[in-house]
Amino acid sequence: MGITFYTPPPEPHDEDERSRAVIASGALEIIDDPELNRLVERARASLGTSVAAVSIVHQEWQYLIATAGLKPGVYSRRTSFCGHTVVASDEIFLVPDAGQDARFAGNPAVVDGMLRFYVGAVLRDDHGQPLGALCAFDPLPRAGVTQRQEQQFRDLAAAVMVRLEELREFVSSD
Repeated sequence: MGITFYTPPPEPHDEDERSRAVIASGALEIIDDPELNRLVERARASLGTSVAAVSIVHQEWQYLIATAGLKPGVYSRRTSFCGHTVVASDEIFLVPDAGQDARFAGNPAVVDGMLRFYVGAVLRDDHGQPLGALCAFDPLPRAGVTQRQEQQFRDLAAAVMVRLEELREFVSSD
């Protein structure tokens, strides 16, 4: 087994505030919501990827609360592409070929052949805090996404945020 190198996601400058926003969103209490799963499946279909998910990034973990092509669960933030998405300057974070990108080439998901193409749309709360990402990825690299696909992906991310808000109201009323 050799040594691999990759760049873990940086921590946002306002991580404490972002962490409070994640808790306040109630998203960590949501798992396998049928409507979120439908939105994720639409994201996967619109991009033709093998996997799509809603990932909530909190502390040292990313929580996949809705998925298509992968089991929901908790994964390390350190190897998370979604961790990079929440600190990206653009609302869409695109990695056409992680195997050719020095930040990711040694990432275990890339080395294991699970991920080469990645796209993530930041999920922001009403105060602008990034909670996580709607993401889609595939084991095959791609040139990118079309403008139409990018717009569909943005629209789906907006629908995810609407659903998270609906669920937050439901969770907080329990």
